[in-house]
Amino acid sequence: MEKKVQIAHKILQLDLAVRNLGVRLECHTDFSVFRETFTGLPETNSLTGVFDDRFCNIGRENGFWVSAANEKGETIHIQAARCDDLSGTTLANHWFDEAELFAPAGYDIDLLHSDFDTAPVANSITGDVCYLGDYWLERSYRNMEVAPLLSEYGKLTALQRFSPDFLYAFMQQKMVELGWAARAGFLHMHPWAPRWHIRGKAKFYDEYFVWISGSELEKLWVASKRNIDILGRVNITDNRKPAATKYVTS
Repeated sequence: MEKKVQIAHKILQLDLAVRNLGVRLECHTDFSVFRETFTGLPETNSLTGVFDDRFCNIGRENGFWVSAANEKGETIHIQAARCDDLSGTTLANHWFDEAELFAPAGYDIDLLHSDFDTAPVANSITGDVCYLGDYWLERSYRNMEVAPLLSEYGKLTALQRFSPDFLYAFMQQKMVELGWAARAGFLHMHPWAPRWHIRGKAKFYDEYFVWISGSELEKLWVASKRNIDILGRVNITDNRKPAATKYVTS
């Protein structure tokens, strides 16, 4: 079976697994709607600049976002992804060049004194690179099995749509300490990447850089190694054939 078809089948399985937990997923490409949706969510800061269509080019050609609703139709989850062609440059340079767009929202960040060269691997990551961010999950769902399913759904959808060389995210230290990086399916991580200097503060706002290569992600799922860990926990009852991901554009 062709790998693209296999990945499409895995995405369908993830969708069905989430449905069996009472949650329905949709993919979208209109980032003005993403901004409005994100703004209305509890316990969130401002939208990250790389997903804000007022400040950068983000849309159907280079991004998508996922929403999830419960049986009442209430939004219980959103996440976004964008793919950038970094051929001829590196991820570390990309962070430095677009620092204002990557700065954590809700903080008075001093870009001049922030450190963007703290993860050595970022100086060798190049090619088509997908950033996954602004992941929010309603509090009552955070201890359910749905969380890793949603993370994998976002990564596999990005893999199918963009065929990236690398996929990455930033994660708070407390989430890493709780094992979320592994649960979310990232094989690699590095602390202090970047280190954001908050104006007037002695301490930095530190995030963990977590990543996986596109080939690693594909191999894990095509070989069904990730299935055992993720899909094996959920009873999937629907026998529909795999289909291309549908995107809501308005």
